[in-house]
Amino acid sequence: GMRRILRRALEAGARMAEPGEFTKRAFLNGRIDLVQAEGIFDLIRARSDRAAAAALEQMEGKLSQQFNIIYEAFLEVAANLETTLDFVEDELPDDVFSGIASLLDQTFLSLDQLLDTWDEGRLLREGARVVILGRPNAGKSTLLNVLLGFERAIVSSTAGTTRDTIEEGFVLDGIPLRIIDTAGLRETDCEIEAEGIRRAEAHGEEAHLAIYLLDASEPLDEEDRVRLARLDSDKSVVVLNKIDRGRKVVEVDGVPVSLVSGEGIDALKQAMADKLEKGADLHAPPHAVISERHRQLLVKAHREARQAREFLNENVEENAVLATEHLRTALEYLGEVTGRVYHEELLDNIFSRFCIGK
Repeated sequence: GMRRILRRALEAGARMAEPGEFTKRAFLNGRIDLVQAEGIFDLIRARSDRAAAAALEQMEGKLSQQFNIIYEAFLEVAANLETTLDFVEDELPDDVFSGIASLLDQTFLSLDQLLDTWDEGRLLREGARVVILGRPNAGKSTLLNVLLGFERAIVSSTAGTTRDTIEEGFVLDGIPLRIIDTAGLRETDCEIEAEGIRRAEAHGEEAHLAIYLLDASEPLDEEDRVRLARLDSDKSVVVLNKIDRGRKVVEVDGVPVSLVSGEGIDALKQAMADKLEKGADLHAPPHAVISERHRQLLVKAHREARQAREFLNENVEENAVLATEHLRTALEYLGEVTGRVYHEELLDNIFSRFCIGK
């Protein structure tokens, strides 16, 4: 069978492929660049249709084109600046350095526009952050389990069971999410529970969407009124839970549900999707920066090029050499994005994450 064939092949001198070796060979042979190689990895691990579409465009080289355009533009600026080093000061036209500075400014604009896509690209990769808030025993952990479709959080009738945050990923209508269950919001003398509440409030401020859960079978208290008043209506969904026990909360507009019977769950999911579509920019541009590696290198290149630009503001002739050096460093960072410049440690870090056979 296959095991015998494999054994014979190994005995004849063949060896097992290393993780990512086939993709790595495609890169080393010039068939693809590093950005495209990472696109293959992102496509394999994509958790939503949107993330998969972005990874596919990256794999096809569309993002690489943007990186290469910026690289070539910086290369032209550096070449023009290096040319000035071969002339004595009085041989240069008066406007030569202003022209170089203007070209550099245009290139900065393209780099800034690419960096501006990071927030949208990160949403595709990491998912929008959704936090579940509410008082103890409102049903937050039950809601987490219902949305995930499995028992992730411990559910208990004892108030204050959840004292730390629980975070899980899932996909809602094609939208990748990171949903966070939090400690119940209440006054407490317990230091551990108080820290959990502090973290819950911090997550609520940073989230793309907050789900505030109310026990609709109990009258609304003043603490809930205060917290509801603080919610951003564009970034929150109020959920009225336990309607199977009778509804006593009538003055609040929210999505009525019963997490026990499942009533209202579909309406809640639709409300969540609608708010996320409206509030979080989930439609990343076609060539969005998704990788943290790419972003860090672009930021470093931006910093070096900015330093070069500052040298061109005054004492241009004296500072031309320094400006050129900074541009060369910027080009090295940009080259590392696509693999024009690489070292073995970088390749090992990228391709070791692949599975065998890719």
